[in-house]
Amino acid sequence: MHSPMIATGNGKGTGAPDAPRHSRQVLSFAVFSLLPAAVVFGCAGSIEWTAGWAYVTTLWIATVGTRLLVMRVAPALVAERASSIRRDDVAIWDRIIMPVIALVGPLTSWILAGLSFRFGWMGGLPSVVRLGALGILIAGSALVTWSMLTNPFFSAVARVQRDRGQAVVSKGPYRLVRHPGYLGMLAANLATPILLDAPWTFVPIVIVAVLLVLRTALEDRMLRAELPGYAGYARSTPARLIPLVW
Repeated sequence: MHSPMIATGNGKGTGAPDAPRHSRQVLSFAVFSLLPAAVVFGCAGSIEWTAGWAYVTTLWIATVGTRLLVMRVAPALVAERASSIRRDDVAIWDRIIMPVIALVGPLTSWILAGLSFRFGWMGGLPSVVRLGALGILIAGSALVTWSMLTNPFFSAVARVQRDRGQAVVSKGPYRLVRHPGYLGMLAANLATPILLDAPWTFVPIVIVAVLLVLRTALEDRMLRAELPGYAGYARSTPARLIPLVW
């Protein structure tokens, strides 16, 4: 499952962290970047899994590459995303939804994918289908990165960032849908069990997909009510998540 870049279209925090906190953030990021490979191959009981390597390599490049780009383009966003979960103004519903989307769901899917390889619970999908899924995974990851680089308020939690002077972002991918980051996450997540040929992985991924749609609806309603200018933006950009659909 595609998870380390899971976030909402918000943001916060501007000051540079002190040295101890910065060290903890770097260590935490390093561990989280390596966690998918450790869990996937640990549960698989082998590193001789081509699709597994394609998945974790794509995930690692997307995670680390996005981090480096955001540090260059919007360094304040890095601090925001690192500390956002501790904010007092995080939406109550997101304190429940976000951990499932960002950690519980991905971790469960990695475990099931690895066990599927170990015990032969594979679906036997054609290679061309799995290559297509890899393309969707890459495209979805790229859309998340593009959204994050476009939106300086792309937080890891749902909140209106009055402390950062949050404003509506309507350029780049936000011209097409109001929550392009979620669209990229959804596409990447749904491509994962196909790439890995692990049918049981669909169970946690479908749960995460449903929660992503729910989170989109709840966040959109919150922004309409609390963020100046968002209601007008919603009228000019009708699609929340999927153009011409919803």
